[in-house]
Amino acid sequence: MSDGFTATCCGGVSAVGVWTLGWLTAAYTPVRRVVAFPDGWAVLGAGVALLMTALGCWLTGRLLRNGRAIQRGGRVARSERGTFREPWPRRIFGFCAVIFFVCFAVMWNIGFISWPIQLADEGEGGLMLVLIPWSVIGLFLLIMLFAVIGVTIGWLWRIW
Repeated sequence: MSDGFTATCCGGVSAVGVWTLGWLTAAYTPVRRVVAFPDGWAVLGAGVALLMTALGCWLTGRLLRNGRAIQRGGRVARSERGTFREPWPRRIFGFCAVIFFVCFAVMWNIGFISWPIQLADEGEGGLMLVLIPWSVIGLFLLIMLFAVIGVTIGWLWRIW
């Protein structure tokens, strides 16, 4: 770990990749529906899903092109400099809060990745427009979730 490579270096790209894959899966159904029998709502659903998939691909490419996906050293985070001097009740409370956050983020993203697929299958393209802000919240939750996973892996790596 002396070269500056940490477990959190690919968290953002991984989160955006999962988010993009969810929208790509949601785009398959309305595109198939438009090919079979085009109607206005199916075209709108396909457009929304393809737009969000393109946004995810653009974000992934931007992260990879700017070099933000792989950190190359720099300032060391507080957790990598040494141990914390926090009291045990605060540590346990923080651990429980992280477990709650991770469960919430996983449930949120399972719901908001499966919901566009269900709406696309039913031909409800208008409701897919409403899902865009909620899906962006899910993207931020995924980024934080992958950061937590990366920090945990880094911590376990140091212990091992």
